Amino acid sequence: MKVRLIGAPKGFTLIELLVVIAIIAVLAAILFPVFAKVREKARQIACLSNMRQIGLATMEYVEDYDEVYPEEHQPCANPAVGASPTGDYNGGLEAVDYGSPFAKILPYVAKDNANTTGALTQKLFDCPDDPDPNGSTITGCTDVTTATYNPTESYNPPWPGVTSYLINAYFLFGASESEVPDPSNTIYIAERNGKFCDVHLHPWLGEIYDASGFAGAVLGSTPVPTCISGNSAIDNQFAIASNRHTNGANYTFADGHVKWETYATTIQPNAPDQACFGQYQALPAGPGP
Repeated sequence: MKVRLIGAPKGFTLIELLVVIAIIAVLAAILFPVFAKVREKARQIACLSNMRQIGLATMEYVEDYDEVYPEEHQPCANPAVGASPTGDYNGGLEAVDYGSPFAKILPYVAKDNANTTGALTQKLFDCPDDPDPNGSTITGCTDVTTATYNPTESYNPPWPGVTSYLINAYFLFGASESEVPDPSNTIYIAERNGKFCDVHLHPWLGEIYDASGFAGAVLGSTPVPTCISGNSAIDNQFAIASNRHTNGANYTFADGHVKWETYATTIQPNAPDQACFGQYQALPAGPGP
């Protein structure tokens, strides 16, 4: 004799289980991309925070050093105009190297002082979305981040070596705040393309233009403008990680603020005297030999 308990729960049928599984699968398909976007946004914000700290440290340095940005090479009025010894349009002023500006701002960001690698330990110069922040996979790119700090020694690239970030070379030849007409619209630091081995970028050597056929190009569509055509010093490398964060990248500007922008925005002219290098052109005189 079978006894049936009144009100006892019945088990799920196979069809009901399949329906529940299908609903879970649909929800997972919807939510997983959302979670991925949230994680990417968090990495972008972490990178933005790094660049903000570097920008603030640079502004503190500028205040302490008579409004002059950290120098890496011997001074000149405008590196994009004229060949050495009056300009760097042929890349000829860079034999004299005072070391990376990133090393010079370490007293403002490191736990101790410029003779330590505190900022490197804190990963301040590493973007979380950069798989190779020290260029270790680039052939011929020397990683000097573990070298003993020596303020009088020049490395190639200079200490602290290749990082996730690049400094606009306009600022490396003794540029001062008063000489930059529009610092809030002038890029000081950009994110480094993973195939580019250097600590700075040269607008006048074509490194901000993603032209088809350039080594390391990621967009392969932007033509080189006439302002640098015929420049025998052009090195045919695209320097910028222009789509690292959701079809754009983070940029630190000459006044210290940071924001995300698309690559196309950065190379568009934003003032009458910036018709060639867009937001990278720091000094008013136009480029030329």
